[in-house]
Amino acid sequence: MVKNLHLFISAGPDLELEREALGKAIAQMPISLGWTIGRTASRGESLDEPLRAIRQSDFFLLLMGEDITAPVGMEVDVARRSQRLLLPFLKRTLRTPAALVFLHDVRLDWVPFREAQEVAHLAQVALARHLLDRPIEFGLSP
Repeated sequence: MVKNLHLFISAGPDLELEREALGKAIAQMPISLGWTIGRTASRGESLDEPLRAIRQSDFFLLLMGEDITAPVGMEVDVARRSQRLLLPFLKRTLRTPAALVFLHDVRLDWVPFREAQEVAHLAQVALARHLLDRPIEFGLSP
């Protein structure tokens, strides 16, 4: 069964370059399935569609930079309650007190990165591993 893979990228506004690099890297992955990519709502946008996209996603990528902003915390909570595969990436940078509290409370095994191209590569590798671990579930064939 061929289907689109659903990915959600949760990130604050300070990680727009990283989010863009991720989108390009995912589009370059050598698989025959298409991707549907959701993202954190911008300020003032409704949360209905992003939260629905999280619940339907195959993968939930979390990018953390210098600060935590709404609605990222809520998105993580929805991803966890929906039992989505959560892939957390942590930018090596200074952090606000709110970000430090979030990192402490969320308790994830973060993959560190320094720049947009690095996180794009790390995400490609992580996604490829998960796809290869469960090819039939994702509709992949040799």
